[in-house]
Amino acid sequence: MYEFMDFQTDRRFAGIEPFKTKVWLSSPTMHGDEQKWVDEALQSNWVSTVGTNINEIEKQTAEIIGRRYAVALSSGTAALHLGIRQAGEKLYGKPKAGFGALEGHKVFASDMTFGATVHPIAYEGGQAIFIDSEYDTWNMDPEALEKAFEKYPDVRLVVWAHLYGTPGKIDEIKAIAHAHHALLVEDAAESFGALYKGMQTGKFGDASILSFNGNKILTGSTGGMYLTDSKEDADKAAARLCFLFGLPAKVGSGGTFAGTIVEVLNQHGRGTHGHIAIRTNYIERAINYMSTVLGVEFEEPMMKDGKCNAIYLKEEVGGFAVHLLQK
Repeated sequence: MYEFMDFQTDRRFAGIEPFKTKVWLSSPTMHGDEQKWVDEALQSNWVSTVGTNINEIEKQTAEIIGRRYAVALSSGTAALHLGIRQAGEKLYGKPKAGFGALEGHKVFASDMTFGATVHPIAYEGGQAIFIDSEYDTWNMDPEALEKAFEKYPDVRLVVWAHLYGTPGKIDEIKAIAHAHHALLVEDAAESFGALYKGMQTGKFGDASILSFNGNKILTGSTGGMYLTDSKEDADKAAARLCFLFGLPAKVGSGGTFAGTIVEVLNQHGRGTHGHIAIRTNYIERAINYMSTVLGVEFEEPMMKDGKCNAIYLKEEVGGFAVHLLQK
């Protein structure tokens, strides 16, 4: 039976005082001109789900990530649903009315991630087979993925996430998926700005997605982006516009995020690399404070050939393996 642990009475936390104010997961960072751009959107009446500003943020995002096409959507969840459905249609054809694009098919998925990574599999009638995570990055384990293909050789779709903004073992995952003729949907919702061998995450899937939710590196309070190198897939995504979260029957209705949201994103996007540098500085300050003042020891950087958006503490700290997410 689960027993609730009160950290204030646990001897492993002796001498550690709780924070006086709440520490947020990843609070938004504003630069000062966001209100100006939102006002401009309202004054010019560009509050629709189309327009030059939305076109511009799509162009900027595609260029930063290194993809040919980006399609703005209402959320990262919507982008995942769209990407997974289109992958299902590529693999198994258009579904009959009332059925999902993955009806009766199994899909491999990350086992440690936000639910939105795998919800669309269920929406589309598929069955998620969860792949164990590995210790180095806490993401999908390539060895476990290979074993899963041995057990389920007919699987043709893999959905994997970069947890907490830490890139997974991308080369290995891609090689295994391609060897088994499977498509990859890359959930880079938390890893905008994270690098793998000098390349931005969001570049590695047959389809990839970003999130602009309020707790992400770049935010417009909401919003998401579908990324692809296929003009056909981008055109289909733009034609459908938005999958509404939890309402798969609404394909083709709704719209992308509104002009007021995109103006906040545009302000952040104008200085994307500087924006990421500011938030990276938060990590460096946190590490310096905790190591010099609190005596906390940190793991060696897990990404020897890249950059992630998280820092990792020694396992023995407080008796737990602890993640400190970027603030």
